[in-house]
Amino acid sequence: MTPLLLLSLMTSMLTWEIPVEYVLKAGQTTPDPLPRCVDVEGQDPPVTKCLDQINIFHGMEVELDPEGAPGVMGYVLDQIAVVDETLQEFEVVETVPGKWFYAVTAVDREGSESAESGHVSKVLTDDVPLPPVIIPQEGAVFTVKMQPDVFLLFNVGIVPAGTECFLDRGAPTGYGVVPNDEVVWTDPLGPKPIAVVALCE
Repeated sequence: MTPLLLLSLMTSMLTWEIPVEYVLKAGQTTPDPLPRCVDVEGQDPPVTKCLDQINIFHGMEVELDPEGAPGVMGYVLDQIAVVDETLQEFEVVETVPGKWFYAVTAVDREGSESAESGHVSKVLTDDVPLPPVIIPQEGAVFTVKMQPDVFLLFNVGIVPAGTECFLDRGAPTGYGVVPNDEVVWTDPLGPKPIAVVALCE
């Protein structure tokens, strides 16, 4: 299995994790999280490359030339961290909302650096989630299916009074997402939906 470096990206209240593959200079992925060494094919005598550190880069999308070519967007990656080969997760806190791009390179013990990994991106906002509403009385719970210009609701259970209801998660007006572990399911043995909603107001 290819090891992954997880970048936990944060701005304001938003958190997101990006898996990023990294490769050695030899062009091979490491087969296991440890020892993170690979044998370079076609070498006599055999050569082994071992991961020593990971370089992390980021850059925000901006207008490249607002005066000469308005509307042309792009980004430049700058190195923001060097971490050792044992790290599996790294937190990046961005202070400016926008579309951010990320990449990593790997450096072996001889100092050879790989090409950049594939670039990944995420739009980070400074929107603060609304606090949950407390449902005042027992209420029905639904799965939602979206049709053109209409939401279809299918009853799958109930939630007790006092359940937290989150209005800002893309549910129909007046409805909010409720925790699955609070639901008393109509069919307790059947498959469970990923998310359910209830009338919050």
